[in-house]
Amino acid sequence: MKIVTLLAVTCVSLWATPGRADDGAENALRALFTIVNERIGPEGQHCNFGAVYLQSHHNDSKDATVGEALLGELAEMADGGHNAISGACHGRNPKRCSVHLYHECGEAASSTQFDFEVVGGKAQIATLVCLSTP
Repeated sequence: MKIVTLLAVTCVSLWATPGRADDGAENALRALFTIVNERIGPEGQHCNFGAVYLQSHHNDSKDATVGEALLGELAEMADGGHNAISGACHGRNPKRCSVHLYHECGEAASSTQFDFEVVGGKAQIATLVCLSTP
């Protein structure tokens, strides 16, 4: 199964329960999906996932893709608890978009945010900034 299809199915299953995602998140996620096959190197884009995290979320020794990182974060949300997906895009060309994933289970909480610009309908990998908190 292609990663885009898997991400779409995962997001739809999260949205099946009311309150899991807001309306702005759909547009921002669609924009992020345009770069799911782009690689995030440990030294590359400004993403603080780190090499160990990225290597644990894919099967080979190459750098993880944006989709693999996103899928890994969505998988963390599968164990129940309180989950939220929010996002928004502002501006015209370029648009500035943000996708925020929040997961809380018991006393443990984590969040990941993907910030990026969209030009001509496609997210720009060079502008991707990822922030993940435990």
